[in-house]
Amino acid sequence: MKKLLIIDPQNDFCDIPGAALPVAGFEAEQHAFLKRAEAMTSAQASVALN
Repeated sequence: MKKLLIIDPQNDFCDIPGAALPVAGFEAEQHAFLKRAEAMTSAQASVALN
């Protein structure tokens, strides 16, 4: 069984107006990550949000 651990992706790092510490490309990477997480979930993997 595959496992995926997600540790506190914070809005402060999003590349959006008003973010405290914006990281270029964060939002695009977050969407790609969510697609991978959905694929793992549909493959009966264990996903933990922390």
